[in-house]
Amino acid sequence: MARFLQTIFFILFLLTNAVAITDINIYTDSLKFEKQDSNKVNRLNNIARYYYEFDLDKSLDYVNQAYLLSKNLEYKKGQARALDLKSNIFEEIGEFNKALEFKFQAIDIYKKLNYKKGLCRALNNLGVVFFNHGNYAKAIESYTEAYEMAKKYDYVDMKATCLLNIGEAYLMQNKLNQAMDYEEKSLKISLENNYVAETGFAKGIMGQVYLKKGLYILAGKEIKEAMNYFFMSNENSAIAEYNIQMARVHVGLDNLDSAISCLKQSILISDLLNAKMWKLKAYKELADVYAKKNNIESAYKYQKLVNQLNDTIYNEANARKAAQMQIIYETEKKETQIKLLTKENEAREVELSAQKKLSIVFTFAIVTISFLAFGLLYINRKKAKINAQLTLTNQEISAQKDELNLLNHEINTINEQLEKSLALLEIEKGKSDVLLLNILPEAIAGELKAKGKVQPKFYGDASILFADFVNFTEFALKNSPTSIVEQLDDFFNKFDDICEKHNLEKIKTIGDCYMAAGGVPLPNPNHAVAAALAAMEMLAYVQSKGWKIRIGIHSGPIVAGVIGKKKFAYDIWGDSVNIASRIETAGATNQINISQPIYESISHAFHCSYRGKITTKNRGDIDMYFIESKID
Repeated sequence: MARFLQTIFFILFLLTNAVAITDINIYTDSLKFEKQDSNKVNRLNNIARYYYEFDLDKSLDYVNQAYLLSKNLEYKKGQARALDLKSNIFEEIGEFNKALEFKFQAIDIYKKLNYKKGLCRALNNLGVVFFNHGNYAKAIESYTEAYEMAKKYDYVDMKATCLLNIGEAYLMQNKLNQAMDYEEKSLKISLENNYVAETGFAKGIMGQVYLKKGLYILAGKEIKEAMNYFFMSNENSAIAEYNIQMARVHVGLDNLDSAISCLKQSILISDLLNAKMWKLKAYKELADVYAKKNNIESAYKYQKLVNQLNDTIYNEANARKAAQMQIIYETEKKETQIKLLTKENEAREVELSAQKKLSIVFTFAIVTISFLAFGLLYINRKKAKINAQLTLTNQEISAQKDELNLLNHEINTINEQLEKSLALLEIEKGKSDVLLLNILPEAIAGELKAKGKVQPKFYGDASILFADFVNFTEFALKNSPTSIVEQLDDFFNKFDDICEKHNLEKIKTIGDCYMAAGGVPLPNPNHAVAAALAAMEMLAYVQSKGWKIRIGIHSGPIVAGVIGKKKFAYDIWGDSVNIASRIETAGATNQINISQPIYESISHAFHCSYRGKITTKNRGDIDMYFIESKID
């Protein structure tokens, strides 16, 4: 029966997508005949939105066309929509800062146009960016602001969407009652207005709430109804996702065979969509279900597939990030080689031309001398005329010699220019080395230059520091992108100086969040004390500027290394990094929140106050302390 249902779905999927592909091909072909006007901008944006679901490269190409055309036409509304879509694309490929930059530009244009509907949509999308990066509190702030605007101006579709998104954010925070309240409100609006996809998502999230509460019968009912709405609205990715959710319902009801059937159907759909993340999740769930059935062979098979697909996803992500830097590097390298070869060929052509002219001169001289000799022998009476001709020839030879000397001078000049170009290349190489040291630690940069790659390294104990500004979203919405970047630049430059002073390594910035680590890449037995001292200086500087911040520090084992072949980034991974992030989130305004391992390492040097066990997301209760002051 499961194989029959899979076959039916496969046929429906192919038919649906065949029609969609035919429609979009007709849509794109018609662009060739359209005028360069606002209608074409809108069509380019619509095509970009279509490809966004499965082909980010094509989507980015069309949205760039839309942006450039709207800018030339001074069509601000189309320009803002293109920036909004562009932000979504950059968020998908992991460029969080770029995504925020484009989103704020779109919001700024909508505000200047006083275009409320566009501003409402952009604020909601800003929340999506924060949601996808795990900042659910800021996501709820953006969603709520968008909802209040939608409610004020009666944008019914946006009211349903914003309520849906707020509920999902509360679900991720395990605030299940709030999540259910918002989803019920969204569902009511969607049913009243026949919003099919939104109805499906509202029911799906309600099903997840019931699932977390252990109410499996109710969860299964809501998820099954959600999938029916997804079929009607062609939300194929959601079908793949909610087959996994339905499998979890069956596991809760101990219907393990039904769970396996749902997960295999999710894998089938994921293959058709090339949705590797859903396929990975389905593999993981299958390994767990087979383990519950004591089918060790199948559990091992799917765990092996999990590892293989994890490697594939990781390699594809790295390859995508490396491709652009490799292309830029190869292009610059080829351009330099072409310039050098061009100058070399020009010099060679000048030399050959000079040799050719000299050969002509010598040939002409030989012919002339032979003619004179013959004349001397046979025509004595023409001696005077021949002498005159010989004089003229000698003058021409002298002129040719002068020209040859001039050509030799030009050759020398070209050689000097080549030497200068080589010297400039050495200077540029030096600049590249300096730039590499600005991006990577010195030891890591040396290894990269020597071996062409950096071997990941395990550190048994390191300190991880997170610093996140409070109410930054409110500041960002009220100020221009230039003001936002200038303010962050001031703080982060100061943080860089503080980290350098205390031998901490800056890892990266994520929006308004600053991340650093102690004890990497060079081991430091006092990394915890160094991190605490740096945190106190950061807090003092931020407070001196009238701002507020939360800082969290945790220590433990990590893995560090370099990712990418372009836009190299030195990064750290491990559960200790996730715990450090939770420590920062669980902190308080203008306080330095630390974990038990940090407290044990610094208690001899700092006064600390015990907060008790604090509940954190996915980590349970963690002992936490505030740093009060340094012990004199």
